[in-house]
Amino acid sequence: MADPMDFGVDLEDVAKRARALGYFTSVTDILEASEVLDETIPARAPAAFVAISAERAEENKTIGGHSQRVRVEVTIMFVEQAARMDQGTRDRMDATKRAIVRQFVAFTPKGAGERLNYARYRVIKIGGGFAFGEVSFTTSYRLTI
Repeated sequence: MADPMDFGVDLEDVAKRARALGYFTSVTDILEASEVLDETIPARAPAAFVAISAERAEENKTIGGHSQRVRVEVTIMFVEQAARMDQGTRDRMDATKRAIVRQFVAFTPKGAGERLNYARYRVIKIGGGFAFGEVSFTTSYRLTI
């Protein structure tokens, strides 16, 4: 029997696919991204950070068991170097977003019940010589215990 705690989207599978782009100097988890945002460690741009940014479970609709579909938002946050007067920053941010979307849309990570769908892009922060953006995708998995 499978471990009942072994469920959800495999973030290492997502990170592996981000590394396959060959663009980022490092791909790691969101904890390191929060340290970069807080400026406690230097960013090694361009870098990417992966996370499950949201989950929302639907109601259990089974009789005699427990099974829920869980909607998931997978986010790839990235950091680019941005010179103060560099007009190319916007183009680099857009090019990075497009590369991430092409790499992930319709990809099914381990543990996911469906392919990734593009959800949104946003610029998070610009300052200190860096620009941070995030690209989010949606998928789902089934939680059955």
